[in-house]
This record gives sequence, C-alpha cells and structure tokens, in this order.
Amino acid sequence: MSKEPGVTLLLRALTAVMKALTDKAAFSRLGAYMESLGDVGYIESISPLDIEKNIAQLYCDIYALSVSEGTKDIVADDTVSALKGQGGAEVIEALKKWVGAAVEQWRSTDNVDEAYIRILWKVWWRWVSNVIIKEVQELSLLGWKLMEGLGRVVCAMFIGGRCSEGKKRVWWW
Repeated sequence: MSKEPGVTLLLRALTAVMKALTDKAAFSRLGAYMESLGDVGYIESISPLDIEKNIAQLYCDIYALSVSEGTKDIVADDTVSALKGQGGAEVIEALKKWVGAAVEQWRSTDNVDEAYIRILWKVWWRWVSNVIIKEVQELSLLGWKLMEGLGRVVCAMFIGGRCSEGKKRVWWW
C-alpha cells in the first residue's frame, strides 16, 4: 500500500464503486455488442483465439464475475461501510481534499472551463452533504445511487484532470 494515508483512504472508498460501475458498463456494452452481431453473437467456439465467436462466453464470464464480486447491493453496502463505518470520517475527508486540490489546480490553468468546475463542485457538495447528513440505514437503501453519484464525480475528476494537463480543453455548455 501507499505510504500516503490519503491514497489508501481513497482506494477504500473508490474500489467498490469502480468495480460495480465497470461491471454494469461491461455487461450492457457486451450485450449490445452481441445484439449487433445478430446470430453470430450467440455462437461459441472451441478456440479461445476466435474472439468473434466467443462473445457469448465473455458475456457469461462477466456475469460470473459480477456474482463472485458480490451483488450490487453487497458492493453498495461496502461503499456505505467505507464512508460511514469505522474510519469513514477520514475517508470522506480524503475525498474532500482530493476534489478540492484538483479544483484548485484546474483553476490555475486555462484548460478547464469555470462553468464545468462550478457544476462539478455543485454535484460533489450535494453528494458529500447527503453522505454526511444521512444515517447508514438510509444510505444503504440508496446504495446504488450513492455509488453512481460518486462514480460521476470521479469520472468528471479524471476528465478535468486530463484537460488541466493541457491535453484538451473542457467546456460546459
């Protein structure tokens, strides 16, 4: 693990979220890919190199991965536990520092539109305020929405971070 405690805390909060969101995206994208291939999407081949004919196997493998990692409710409970359980306040504080430092860095460049920053900041503070205010039971009921909200913030952070490095400019219309 990292010697930086903030990194470990961020990983604690984000691991379950990223697993669940990746699983959901992979499942829906692969299903759409199978449909686009028509009948071929459902054919299985003996050869592992014949990837076009093993889409059905990949689909089954993704489903098995989802089950072995835990249902989305279990993964959501893990996220709630990371945020509200023992050490949860430190995890939330690490997330606040990460978002705050990124926004400050973006403002020092001309590559991230101020409107993009304001919208991210608004979404972030709505999300973190709900986490802080709500009890564990209520957050558990909202587990999937909680993970999706954090996932959106993380994606926006990566997009803004990439743009602040001068790769491209982000605008928000």
